[in-house]
Amino acid sequence: MTESWPTAEHGHLIERTDYPSWLQRDEGIDGRAHREVTGEQGNWGAAIPLAYRLLAAPRAHLPYPRPPWSPELRDHSHLPGPATVYWTPLLHLLLYSFGWSRPDAGMSWWADAGRPTNDHRLRLIADLWGADGKLDQFLAWLWTTDYLPGLDRIHQVVGHTPSDRRVEVDEAWLRAVNGDVEANDTPGPYANGSGDPLHLGDHATGPADGDPGGTQLLHSSDKDRRAVLLVDHMTGWYRALAEQGASLPDLGQHSWYVDVVVKPVGHLGTYPLSRETGLWFSGPHSLHVRGV
Repeated sequence: MTESWPTAEHGHLIERTDYPSWLQRDEGIDGRAHREVTGEQGNWGAAIPLAYRLLAAPRAHLPYPRPPWSPELRDHSHLPGPATVYWTPLLHLLLYSFGWSRPDAGMSWWADAGRPTNDHRLRLIADLWGADGKLDQFLAWLWTTDYLPGLDRIHQVVGHTPSDRRVEVDEAWLRAVNGDVEANDTPGPYANGSGDPLHLGDHATGPADGDPGGTQLLHSSDKDRRAVLLVDHMTGWYRALAEQGASLPDLGQHSWYVDVVVKPVGHLGTYPLSRETGLWFSGPHSLHVRGV
């Protein structure tokens, strides 16, 4: 069986929208129902479903919040809420779509390769966070932080231990990022190397933790190697994939291709299990191994 993956011949058409009114009032939402739909606490998870929908329908003019530093948000630019909502989906895609246990290494490869857009997820990163102009702040945080507890939980779920080799960061580039941070009073992921100011690492465990609710796994014949995992909630969906996927019939040297569907969100992607890394991932295997 030859599996084809979405390419990125055309860019994403994205309708930029306001943030929820409760977020602009700095009220926040920590309700169970909201976590089940988004996978994380409201102040962080509100846009996660939007990112997956943009991947599923890149030309459909679907919404995503405008950058926190936009002129329209001038009166709220000092609040952390818009920034946490804006950046959290990017980290989730790196961890749970690419299946990167070392998202820092994966993004280092991407930057060194000239930031290619030949994959629909890489194209989204370029069309959304890259085009908005502050992606380097996220990369600086990712390449310098020691605090990503979500990775520990993912490793526990799948039994995978990644390399602890650090990414080398160009000091001149990092000084330029520091200058950009100091010139901008909008909260961001990087603050001159001071930990995790937006607490993105604390809010990266939802898909690997929590209760996925009801799950149902259906599969075709061994010859077709297709399966569908239907999950009630965004919380715990990646854990459900690892646990339910382990129950599929053994195909020897071949892999099942599991379409993951979360009821309130939709299709998250088609996931095989890497025999090299032991991780479930979406997209080409050649991209998956860049971040492990």
